Formats: sequence, C-alpha cells, structure tokens
Amino acid sequence: MKSLVIILLCVFSVNGLAQNISHWYILGGTSLYAENVDHAVGEGLGVRLGFGAQINQNFGIELVLGSTPSLDPEDLNTFIGDDTDTDIVNYSVDRTASNWYTTAFATYSYPVQERLALVGKLGWSTIRQRIYFNIKGGGKTETNTSRGPHIEFGLGFSMTWRTELAVTLSHVFSDEAEATGIHCAYKRKF
Repeated sequence: MKSLVIILLCVFSVNGLAQNISHWYILGGTSLYAENVDHAVGEGLGVRLGFGAQINQNFGIELVLGSTPSLDPEDLNTFIGDDTDTDIVNYSVDRTASNWYTTAFATYSYPVQERLALVGKLGWSTIRQRIYFNIKGGGKTETNTSRGPHIEFGLGFSMTWRTELAVTLSHVFSDEAEATGIHCAYKRKF
C-alpha cells in the first residue's frame, strides 16, 4: 500500500506534467496465464483495471491493478511434496488466492497505420501472493510481497477517437512472483 501511495504522489504532484496531458483514460480487461507452480500462478483468466494519462502522441503514464488466476491447491501440494528441501511436515495447502499486482508504467505508442499502433510499456510491479496452509491440524496463512520490473509490448487498435483495444504480451521479472501473460484491454479516453 505504501508503494501505491508513493506512486500516486509522484504521478499527481508534478504540476507541469498535468498541464501537458493531452487526455486521461481508464482501462479494463482480462489476462490469460499459463500455470506456473513455482510462482503460484494458476492457469486461466485474471482481471485488469487501470487509468492513465497520455502526455503526447507517443508517451504516457499508467497505473494498473491486475490479478492472476489462483493455483489449484493439489498442484501446489504435489510440487511442495516433491521438493527435497522442504521442512514442512504433515502439511497441506487448503487453498490459494489470486496474486494481485499493482504496476506503474511509462508507456510508448508508435503509430504504424491510421488505426494501428505498436505499444510498449516499462514499469515496476508490487505483487502480493497468499497461500493458506493446514499444518498439523492448525491453519497458517503465508503472504508474500515482492517487487520487480514489468514489461509489455503489443498492438493498439483505435476503434473510435475515444476508444481503443490493446492486446499485449507481458512479463514480470521477480524471483518470487515471475509471471508471463497475454492481456486484452479496452481503453476509454476522456
């Protein structure tokens, strides 16, 4: 939460930046992930919500809140049971939760046709993972927060002068919460 407050202060406290913004936008969409047991990412769809500001035709800033699907507890139990370094005895994973991440991006858009643009984003993510264990009859929740760089690239399709559809491939570089996904987001400009 502290990092989110710092990011918001940085984005909105620069008075000169606010005067140069060509438009604001909100975005919403979905993400597709493949299972990654090492990093507690399940297979399936996650959600993505955010807002941003376009400074000029090419550059902008964006803040995104997204999730990955939760991992099947049986897959995680099997993975941990195969780990010879584990020191947990008589445990089981009761359930897992979606990983949630908050990312601040610097965005770049390069028009290649009238309605088509190459899109690139470079940012920093804070990821929160949560797993619920049952150890020797007692419950335990393990929460892990990690941070790392986040990159995205793909295509943006202008549908109207106020709406855009973006399809991107992204990767979060974090030892604890690495994830690769395909995102589809609808963007509405103000």
